[in-house]
Amino acid sequence: MNITVDTQYSASVPVNTESTTTTYKPAAQGTGTVARSGYTLDIADKVMDNEAYGGHGMTAEEIMQQAANSNAQSKKDFMIVMSSCVSGEDLQKMQEEGFRPGSVDVETYVTIVDRIKVTLAKAGVEVEGYNDDLDLATIEQIVGSRTNAGTLVNELVGKLSDALQESDMPVTNENIAELVGAVMEASGIGELSDDAIKYLIVNGKAPTIENIYKAQYSSTENVRQSQGYYSEGQGNYGKYYAKKADSINWENLESRIDSVVKEAGLDTDAAAFENARWLVEAGIELNADNLMKVTELRNLTLPMDQNAIADICVKAMENGKAPTKADMRGERSIAEQAHEIAEQVGKLSGQISDEAVHKVAESGKEMNIKNLAEAQEQIEKQQVSAPKPEDQGDRVSGREAATAADIDTDETNVSEATDAAALKEVQARRQLEEIRLMMTEEANRHLLKAGISVDTTELSKLVEALRAVEERINAVLFQGADAEENTERALLYEETLTRTKELAGMPAAVIGKILSKVSQSTLLHIHEAGRELQDQLENQLNQQGDNKNPSHKKASEAYETLMTEPRRDLGDKISKAFRNIDDILTDLGLETNESNRRAVRILGYNRMEIDEDNINAVKEADRQVTGVIGRMTPATTLQMIREQKNPLEMTMEELEAYLDAQDTDPVQDAEKYSKFLQRLDRSGGINAEEREAYIGIYRMFRQIEKSDGAVIGSLVAAGAQMNFKNMLSAVRTAADKNMDVRVDDGFGGLEELITKGKAIDAQINAGYHDPANGESARQEAGSDTARQEKYYARLSGEINDELAAKTDFAKLDPSDITAETTIEAFADTVKTARATEDSRQAEQEKAKDLKSFRNDMHEVEQIDEQIIEALIDYGQNISMDNVQAASTLIFERGSLFRQIIQRNTGDTEDDEADGTDTATDDSAVLRQADSFVDNLTDAKKAGVSYQEIISEANKAVEQMIYTGDTASARIDIKAAKALYKGLSLAGNLAREENYEIPMNIRGEITSVNLKIYHNASKTGKVAVTMDTQSLGKVAAEFDVTNDRISGMIVYENKAQKTELAQIEAAVRQEFGSTSDRKINVSLVHTQSVDLNKFGQDRDAGSTAGQEKVSTSELYQTAKAFLTVLKAV
Repeated sequence: MNITVDTQYSASVPVNTESTTTTYKPAAQGTGTVARSGYTLDIADKVMDNEAYGGHGMTAEEIMQQAANSNAQSKKDFMIVMSSCVSGEDLQKMQEEGFRPGSVDVETYVTIVDRIKVTLAKAGVEVEGYNDDLDLATIEQIVGSRTNAGTLVNELVGKLSDALQESDMPVTNENIAELVGAVMEASGIGELSDDAIKYLIVNGKAPTIENIYKAQYSSTENVRQSQGYYSEGQGNYGKYYAKKADSINWENLESRIDSVVKEAGLDTDAAAFENARWLVEAGIELNADNLMKVTELRNLTLPMDQNAIADICVKAMENGKAPTKADMRGERSIAEQAHEIAEQVGKLSGQISDEAVHKVAESGKEMNIKNLAEAQEQIEKQQVSAPKPEDQGDRVSGREAATAADIDTDETNVSEATDAAALKEVQARRQLEEIRLMMTEEANRHLLKAGISVDTTELSKLVEALRAVEERINAVLFQGADAEENTERALLYEETLTRTKELAGMPAAVIGKILSKVSQSTLLHIHEAGRELQDQLENQLNQQGDNKNPSHKKASEAYETLMTEPRRDLGDKISKAFRNIDDILTDLGLETNESNRRAVRILGYNRMEIDEDNINAVKEADRQVTGVIGRMTPATTLQMIREQKNPLEMTMEELEAYLDAQDTDPVQDAEKYSKFLQRLDRSGGINAEEREAYIGIYRMFRQIEKSDGAVIGSLVAAGAQMNFKNMLSAVRTAADKNMDVRVDDGFGGLEELITKGKAIDAQINAGYHDPANGESARQEAGSDTARQEKYYARLSGEINDELAAKTDFAKLDPSDITAETTIEAFADTVKTARATEDSRQAEQEKAKDLKSFRNDMHEVEQIDEQIIEALIDYGQNISMDNVQAASTLIFERGSLFRQIIQRNTGDTEDDEADGTDTATDDSAVLRQADSFVDNLTDAKKAGVSYQEIISEANKAVEQMIYTGDTASARIDIKAAKALYKGLSLAGNLAREENYEIPMNIRGEITSVNLKIYHNASKTGKVAVTMDTQSLGKVAAEFDVTNDRISGMIVYENKAQKTELAQIEAAVRQEFGSTSDRKINVSLVHTQSVDLNKFGQDRDAGSTAGQEKVSTSELYQTAKAFLTVLKAV
């Protein structure tokens, strides 16, 4: 995709010259404008809207390369454009593949969306638009005041909305307004005058809507001129320009005009000759290119039908161009072209014969797909009309005849020519195969966007272009050290996705095959065992059945698989084959739930003993394997490979540990809870009491999952039933034991539900209680208990995933949930209450997700570029989350930690607004911040200590979400997600020695920013900045050498001079007490101080002859200053 570069092309009439050049002069970098009125960025074709009329433009790949490596504006441009071209289906597919749009960096984001659009197009997915938010008044306002705007908008909106949906583009006010404006402009274009045609050709302008519109009002001179130029010579060899006389001798020009008409490939009719004469009379160079242009312009049907205008405008937008840059000759979707080219090349590569390759090589024509296809077509036509082989006599082959015909060439030249042609043919054949292997729809889109004509580009250059595209995509996705490493990573990525997908459809019975070593089995090992078992079962099924019977064409449907359900009729057969399962479970004293039934079937498939121990072992192994496969999304796989991990060689235990660590992302956790609440609220027929109960259920299962099952460990160790009553009792007991479990009134609804309002305390207390030696018993039980705890933790997580993403709560019957309901029975119940994918609720969720995404993108568009520059400076990903978080950290100093501390300690809104504190003395976050200051002795200790601040702050945000009044939880979640993002960025910045430290200064909760510089350009420097209501903006920096500490404290608020003078004196004293160096600190007043750039604009003083100070000495200096600040 390409951002339009404002480039001027000159194709003026040459004067007094024998040769001409078409010059182009690109504008200075950065002069291209980017505005947010719908769609004013070109991110698709070759970056020059006049490519058909000469000159050389910057390609899309070059622009994207700039965006990946250059300034903040280019990063911001990508975000602006993506908000205009991501549809609801694109967003949903991204989420299904495990990508969270807010956290993905812009380059990866663009590449992933491009792949998704290809996938959706191949699958024929019908794109549904969400245009409930379209506002005609807003659209008219964006379009501007036009006499017939209202009428036109009403007529066009429906038509344009449908067209956008068909093109997998979002239906937004901005996109519709941009399209309406272009259609209105194009509708006013009438038949082209000769002056307008001359303006377009002479100025090298493509016939776009905006160019033709300008041409009609910018061309006033008489087209007939007394002099002109026409080309002499053939092709590109020996061409020169001849000046015509004052009076035109058309008879002398006739042969030349005839030659130009033929060179242009036009019919030699009167219209072609008339257009050629017109060029000469207009004083425009007569050549094939210009003749083709004037022919196309005169063939335009103007004024154009409004439906046709709408179509080309939407196609232009789909291709990444502003609608006004639509070519009025017609626009073709790059997506459609990419698909067609991939299909054509796939067919041609197998059809092109050696004789066709030889024919092109012999002709001297360029070796490209177009010429090869034409040669092959000629050969096939000749074969159809040629005499039969027996009638050919001693005729030699085309290649032999060609060689024999060179009778005037000496033997040496013949040999050399033959060798050269043979080499060219071998190279062409190899290149064709390379093209076939590398050419994908995704690659074709990149080539087309870069203005590369796939069918006419010489084969070797096409191979180079495809290789460059592949390297670019791989570099963005896999981020290896070089192209070779990225290629290896790309192969591993594809293999991992393929194997994982295949595993999902393999027999569930494979669990029995690997039962004794499942945790130490790799994906490759399980895949190998599954493939072997799959082949055995399919052979058995084929032997038992009629191979011609359609029901046996896909034998895998006839057995139970790891992740997919068997066909309904065959599933019934499986159930009948194991019809006595419930009796077996009853005899064993086990619940007749689906988990137990599946375990028995797996044991039965493998002819293993069916007892309680084996059933439990199978359930644990099954849950582990299916849990890993289910979470091995493309996003997770990509991240693992970026971190130089090989998923195929990792054991189930290692994979599960990695995936569990990924699942601890608090933003993702909060988003899931938010979706759960939204789904709950959209369900009809749920009263307030039931809502509270379901929230209690969600919170309980979250505690079990979050603790990895430890909170119910005593139940497992004692063999107690895992029902609601016992689980809730165990969670409460764990909370009493300080196991980092939050229990409050949020469980009240669940208690009410399972006890049906009868003696709540008595019934809950009647549940299982951990005995005094419960923990020791749990430890003695060892690995068996740990495995079962893990099993229930996995199951708890799966239940909450169902509740948040798939459950239709109207289908749940609260009366079926009792104190005795087990976790496995509830898991079965939840699965039966799934909402259908095409339900109104599902559509509402898609629409809400898309709206939220666009709102976030629009917020990012308004953010100052220095935010992005700061992220680039500190090596942080440029993602929506990071940009929003950085905005809070930089422009709302102290806001992040102030919100966390005050909301967590119950301060009033007034306190939060004025920044004052009334109840923060016991804030765990502030206590940890004090500890951080104490640990400022070196980088390692400071880093560890700072992450403890982040951990404590995350717990405080979690407390905001999961405790307290559930009715206001949704409001808290929205704010909490922003806080989580801020904390995540603060933690990452700390790794670059950039610390945002929460502090209580004179009763005001704020944060102080500390930066440590000790690189080559800023040797031995400490910079501290803050902004408080009482002190105003204050910044301090200290240069540290081996014999002195020198620096200054800068402030804006004159009224605080006395207070700051006391701080300066205290700092001097503190420095003196902790160091033997000379101290030179000054207090400086200034009208304005830029806290964001303070410390960056001045290097440390001259260090000539000075030894470099240690990092620990810099941290000791920072500690001394912050110690004084704490005491203010």
